[in-house]
Amino acid sequence: MRNPRPFWILLVGVVAPLLGEIALGFRVPIVVFEVVLGIVIGPHVLGLVQFDGLVEMLRNYTKAQRLPFVLSSAVPSLSITIVITGVGTTMGVMNPDVVAALVGAALLSVLLFPTIAGAMLGKAAKEPGD
Repeated sequence: MRNPRPFWILLVGVVAPLLGEIALGFRVPIVVFEVVLGIVIGPHVLGLVQFDGLVEMLRNYTKAQRLPFVLSSAVPSLSITIVITGVGTTMGVMNPDVVAALVGAALLSVLLFPTIAGAMLGKAAKEPGD
């Protein structure tokens, strides 16, 4: 096996929901198992998965670059909001007024967040790095 990392990540994705089904007397969210297993296979415990690619790039961002990146990543929220509200409306579990408010808020975030991010990056480019 040339690159075992995808195997370990896939294994966590399969094992975490199975662990979530174990009867403990109380419900544990699957994301808790995903985080714990991710820590276990990560570089600080077993070292089966290392930082590279996107994670390494994000780690090397300066403070001035992180917030604009996060703001820009909000753009896909509009499409997922439209899909979810469409399903909710079709199933009759979402009020059309709530749907309009959610889609409007997502649209506003798509218009404003990248604009703010661009302005922040422009300001950061003019200032000396931190």
